[in-house]
Amino acid sequence: MTRALSPSVLSLFVLLGCGGPIRGAQEDHAGPGHVRPLTVADPASGACAEPGTSSLSSPERDAAVEAFIAGNLRQATEKLEARVKAAPNDIAAQALLVASRTRAALASKKTAQAIERLDTKRLAALSGAAVTTKSLGPATAGATIKIDRVSDVSVPVLASTDDWMKKNGLTANTRFPRPEDLPDGAPQALGARANRLFSHADHEIVRYGDGILLVTAPGKTPLVFDSSALHEVHFAQVVGRALLVASWRNGYAKDVGGRTGQIAAYSIDHGALLWASEPLVTSMGGFVVTRDHVVTGYGFTAEPDNLFALELATGKTVQKLTLRSGPDYILRRGDRVFVRTYDSEAVFKLSPDPGAAPPAELPALAAAGQAQMTTATRCWVHNAVASIDARDPRALARAIEGLKASAADPDLAGAFDGVQLFLEQQSTASKAIDLTNVVAKRLPAPPWVYKLGRAATEPVTTRPKLVQRSSAPADPVRSLRRRGARVEPGQPFFLAPVDQGQLPPGARPDIPGTYGLETLRAAIPSKDDRLVLIYGGRYVAVVKGSTAEVVLDLEAWLVPPRVNAEMKEFSVSDATYGVVEGGVLYLANGGGSYAKDMGGSKGYVSAIDLATGELLWRSQPLVMNATTFASIDGFLITGYGFTAEPDNLFLLRKDTGEVVTKLPLKSAPESITAGGNRVRVETYDTSVEVEILP
Repeated sequence: MTRALSPSVLSLFVLLGCGGPIRGAQEDHAGPGHVRPLTVADPASGACAEPGTSSLSSPERDAAVEAFIAGNLRQATEKLEARVKAAPNDIAAQALLVASRTRAALASKKTAQAIERLDTKRLAALSGAAVTTKSLGPATAGATIKIDRVSDVSVPVLASTDDWMKKNGLTANTRFPRPEDLPDGAPQALGARANRLFSHADHEIVRYGDGILLVTAPGKTPLVFDSSALHEVHFAQVVGRALLVASWRNGYAKDVGGRTGQIAAYSIDHGALLWASEPLVTSMGGFVVTRDHVVTGYGFTAEPDNLFALELATGKTVQKLTLRSGPDYILRRGDRVFVRTYDSEAVFKLSPDPGAAPPAELPALAAAGQAQMTTATRCWVHNAVASIDARDPRALARAIEGLKASAADPDLAGAFDGVQLFLEQQSTASKAIDLTNVVAKRLPAPPWVYKLGRAATEPVTTRPKLVQRSSAPADPVRSLRRRGARVEPGQPFFLAPVDQGQLPPGARPDIPGTYGLETLRAAIPSKDDRLVLIYGGRYVAVVKGSTAEVVLDLEAWLVPPRVNAEMKEFSVSDATYGVVEGGVLYLANGGGSYAKDMGGSKGYVSAIDLATGELLWRSQPLVMNATTFASIDGFLITGYGFTAEPDNLFLLRKDTGEVVTKLPLKSAPESITAGGNRVRVETYDTSVEVEILP
């Protein structure tokens, strides 16, 4: 009888690369990842015994498992992502991560139906004028505040915001959420998709489209507001029994007669407007709330850039200070307010003691008849996880039966079906590729100049030349036209960002779509039935048949030591291409920004001993950022070019990595193939034929 696979089963099956035939677990094959029988209680007896401690267990993973069992799915997802990132070979964590996301998606649909039945409070439009209908308690009208500038420095326009937050101990309170970032109880869509999340100490607010705001907190009744009559809501917070919103139209103030950039307070009970600030006090930086005040800021291109203090009780402006440019972030830590603008970082001191924002007074959630997790259910989940750690499909099947017998939710009991199918297949002769049966080997940071440790091959004694024989115009977008084309046997394939994790037609079906949290970027067949798989530019796996020989973790190779701070986000030297010959992996690290932004440290080829992970040699920089390189007897043919930087074809010795010769090209090389003494180079807009002469 064929089992119907749930979405979580299919997701995990694709993740693990289980595309081959599945048969029952008949044999116990030796080798890494083989079945190790685990003693699990018989579910027919109705009793469940807690398993022993697994070698893969850790306090962090145990906490993630407990969050999963309790249905705290966002917490479970967060902890499981951290676990999978730290231990990509932990199949149980992968299975629970897929299941957490699937359970959250299912819960999202149910929650959306319930929330759509709630009373939606419509927020009235703002006129652009300051209004005070009712003072906001418990804030004190007339309370004093003084804002002093502590520091204000210019920074590069594209300097890292993350670095700024880490340096100052700050946490962003607004973000563009992924589905898994949403609070438990917040659906992924309410008419429109969730596109902004505002997080506070005692509640969170999700914005859907441009109109719906959902206020949610554990143990509190969700509140729904319709803000479609306002300009876009860029930030929101509940203070006491009021909802504060920052309403700003992204554009010039003159286009709407200056009637934009207001903060307004609305009653959470009936949605009535309590007060509205004067216009042009807030834009996209958000605001911070103290016991009695709101600190906010406004700026847009050539318009005035200022920081404001408003009375929390009335919305009245009580202080204004100039900023270098419009604020992107306004965050608070203690009595300090940190402002990050387009090109500056400023710190301000608040005095006297500003105090904490009044807590949100949200209505309590009526008691729900949610089923309590039984001791048996918890025990069977623990047994399922232990069975996966032991890679024992029979024990896992018994744990799944126990979960069903314990009356666990079907989505919880079905969380382990995909990994059970995988383990069953791996216990037969028809194994799929399994990258989790080895621990990733973390390589140390490489040298950023040419270095020879020891020769990778026998000595190379010849010095060939590269001679261009012909050049013909080519379609600059031909690579885009080939996207999604069927993979030819024995040929490499590369995945565009939008396709990463999805195998193209004709690809080997058991190639895992992900490793850890990284998606598949390239698959390159090599000699001796080997396959090189690249995940996220960080992990490189070498597979022989269906057995993973090694997985290399190149995190320390990604960012060179001297990087332009303004271009840090783009200055990443990903692993892009590799081939294996005679126990040596020849690996390219291309990608990244301009060479000048990376201190010239990009575009390398390295030779790595597969058995030990030893770096045999590393080429000089700026010799490789083409999609592919070619291998011939004794040499690698590589290419480098990037916009206005020199475009060249290089001949590298396989034994030492030294450059023997180079050939200038008219534009940057993209792919390089060789046959005999002929080399074909596809550049951005030409096809070049090159001959290798003795």
